Amino acid sequence: MKKRYAILIAILPLCQAVFAQANRDSLWEVWQNAALPDTTRLAAVQELAYGFTHNAPDSAKAISELQLAFAREKKLPLWEAKALNNIGLSYRFQSDYAKALQHYEQSLALSEAAGDRRLMSAVYGNMGDLFRLQSNFPKAIDCITKSLQLAEETGDRKREADSYVSIAIIYYDDNGDIDKGLEYLEKARVLYEDLNNERGLSLVYGNLSAVYLDKNDLEKSLVFTEKSYASLEKLGDKHSAASALFNRAVILGELGRYGEAMADYERVVAVFRQMGDQEGLADAYNGMGELWIQQKRYASAIKLCGDALKIAHEMGSPNTKEVEACHCLYLAHQGLGNFKQALFYLEQQTIAKDSLQQNETAEKLKQMEIERQTVADSLHREKERFELEMGHQKTIRRKDRTMAVLAVVGLVVLAIALAFLGRMLYFQRRSQQLQAHSDELEKQQLISEIALLRSQVNPHFLFNSLSILSSLVHVDANLSEQFIEQLSRSYRYILEQK
Repeated sequence: MKKRYAILIAILPLCQAVFAQANRDSLWEVWQNAALPDTTRLAAVQELAYGFTHNAPDSAKAISELQLAFAREKKLPLWEAKALNNIGLSYRFQSDYAKALQHYEQSLALSEAAGDRRLMSAVYGNMGDLFRLQSNFPKAIDCITKSLQLAEETGDRKREADSYVSIAIIYYDDNGDIDKGLEYLEKARVLYEDLNNERGLSLVYGNLSAVYLDKNDLEKSLVFTEKSYASLEKLGDKHSAASALFNRAVILGELGRYGEAMADYERVVAVFRQMGDQEGLADAYNGMGELWIQQKRYASAIKLCGDALKIAHEMGSPNTKEVEACHCLYLAHQGLGNFKQALFYLEQQTIAKDSLQQNETAEKLKQMEIERQTVADSLHREKERFELEMGHQKTIRRKDRTMAVLAVVGLVVLAIALAFLGRMLYFQRRSQQLQAHSDELEKQQLISEIALLRSQVNPHFLFNSLSILSSLVHVDANLSEQFIEQLSRSYRYILEQK
């Protein structure tokens, strides 16, 4: 019963992939059209690759490799990061967790460098899913918490709600913390309702139904199962709706409402038969057989559980459907008193269980080896990062030393230039002072020479004048008087001018 609910928990990304696959032809045409912008072509091939991730991961990888090569050629690191994320998803669905993680980490580094926090949120969410599948719950919680934080920062409420569902599942899977799971499912429900997101609501309702079934609160479990079924019917998702209907049949059987439960089982059988879901069909037959056993109609139970066992064998033994069918046949034959047949099917059940346990042990060993390889790869990558970081630091230190030397040389050159400039300005000022002093000395010399000339001129002029006067005194007294007056005026003028 829990397994059916687990299928419902994981149904959301698978449905998205189916939706993306529907228009793959037109997407391929867009990708092939070289006349369109590079980003338009990359967006088309991105969606095309995502559509193949679950059902055909090899095809998804091949298409994503085309996207990756094109993005690198055009130097578009953000689209390169998206391609790496798709490749990681493809490896995840092939259970190659080491390679998936490697591609996720490369995608995360590029998206972080590009500053695209929405893509970072998506990659962290995928890494959380990967760690959850490996039962590494602490790392899973750490990654999904980072995804949630980035979703809140970017306002991506859809991814925020998806993160709440993922956290709820981890708490439920890790230690059966039902209350914590309910808390986060309730947060997701509120967001999905605000966004009017039917797909998200069907996911939450299905998980709430599973949680309340584990708490043995059948009435609440039934309410949420019916809500999940209604949402899936509204979306037209027949397969998921049939899974929800199966869950409702189980709960109705537990409540003793056998007629309604049987009607739901019959509708489930019709859908799974139409879709070719052999595993779902075996589940439905086993469920109907158990329902007949509860009503003590053992012959009908033997018929249906026998059909379930036949399908289980066709699927390849051993598997859980074979164990469930053998258990159903054991109970039915025991009820009829066919103890020999009952013992046979009990032995078959035990053999199938043992084989499954051996397979589970081998799978666990394989998983441990994968985890060991993942850790080894992580250590190797950390070592490479450390060596790169050390090389980077060494380069930085070398550059710092070069810059320091250049700075010192520059300062010395600047100091010499300043000293030279100061010296030049000093000599210039000194030269100006000497020139001014020289000009002043020349001026004083000229003044002295003029003064000397003047001092030489005055006695000669007086001597000549007196000589002339002495000659005139005996010749013409009036003229001598005029000469004396004129001489007097001349000296008065000279004295006034000085």
